[in-house]
Amino acid sequence: MGFLDAGHYLTRSAFSSIGVSHRL
Repeated sequence: MGFLDAGHYLTRSAFSSIGVSHRL
């Protein structure tokens, strides 16, 4: 579970970073 949670967190962080960069 910990591994899946970490992957989910990293995925969300990646999308968030992409979203912010896209807005800029």
